[in-house]
Amino acid sequence: MKIVGEILVLSLILSAVSCIHPPKDVKSPSISIFQAGDNLAIGFTGEILNKNPNVALVDFTADIAIFNKAEQLLANFSFTLPPILPFQRGVVRKSIEIDKKNNEKKELFFKLMEQEGTQNTAKGNAKTVFLSKKQVFLRNVKFKTMTIEKLLKS
Repeated sequence: MKIVGEILVLSLILSAVSCIHPPKDVKSPSISIFQAGDNLAIGFTGEILNKNPNVALVDFTADIAIFNKAEQLLANFSFTLPPILPFQRGVVRKSIEIDKKNNEKKELFFKLMEQEGTQNTAKGNAKTVFLSKKQVFLRNVKFKTMTIEKLLKS
């Protein structure tokens, strides 16, 4: 009977580990756009949700690509996150600066602001645009999983 119990416990552990749900999209994506002299400063904010009930996502790295509605690439960047506990969100914050020489990219962001409608923020000349899931893509997602017990012990 003891062997049957051990096999049952082992099969439950293996099924929990093999059913890892990797994050597939960015939740609540938005960009804030600041005019900084001749340059344009872009602040991206979004969230990565860990839908796994038994494991934390550790050593999380990925790329985010941001497009406008005409499917033109606006920005592409890599990021890392600290461990994301089960059913918790890791917050992605990234600053991007577009210099005065890159007028084409600046125009794309200005058009995005016009198309999407913007909200003034409390930071003076900053404008915030809330993006749809069709405009923000999560790519090259890499992470390790760790049980909560192991994470707490480490």
